[in-house]
Amino acid sequence: PALRSGAGAAPTKPAVAVWVGLALCALLAVAQVALGGYQVGVGNQSIQIAFVKAWANPGLFANDEMVRQTMPLYPSYFFRALAPWVRAWGLDPVYLLLQLLTSYLTVAGVYVLGRSIFRSHAAALAGAALVVLGHQTALAGDGLYSAGFTHTYFALPVALFALALAYRRHMVWACVVCGVLFNIHALTAAYAVL
Repeated sequence: PALRSGAGAAPTKPAVAVWVGLALCALLAVAQVALGGYQVGVGNQSIQIAFVKAWANPGLFANDEMVRQTMPLYPSYFFRALAPWVRAWGLDPVYLLLQLLTSYLTVAGVYVLGRSIFRSHAAALAGAALVVLGHQTALAGDGLYSAGFTHTYFALPVALFALALAYRRHMVWACVVCGVLFNIHALTAAYAVL
């Protein structure tokens, strides 16, 4: 569509529908997991899996001092929320599904944020495609992709969607999302708020 100028000009819609970009993000997310890999038992999972299993089966770690003393101090409701799913289906299938979902939401979050900032499908898709390279290690040693599912990795797309809401001037909803995010991963929520 041609751009109109002057007073009263209607904003133009992007030439490509959002759903097309989100569908492409699904393909990019599958590529990200395939390139970056997937593992159970890496990083913080060594303690977090014990928390999930303890919430799913309170008797399992009843005499484990580390779990018993540390779990009440861990500032997240995330593991408690996962417990019914792990109890019903087991840890491995739930974590794999959440890894795939989180990868998709991260890529889609970058895409939506890019569209919110630049109002451009091409810019948003370029940002989303760059996230797929997130399994590459940055200079500081951290990557954007985590081969093991954690609440930190899950928090990233939530923060991205909060930022997209803020760029679209939906400040109340952005603050609500950040409030929920504080209960998942407080540090990521603080980054989003700043």
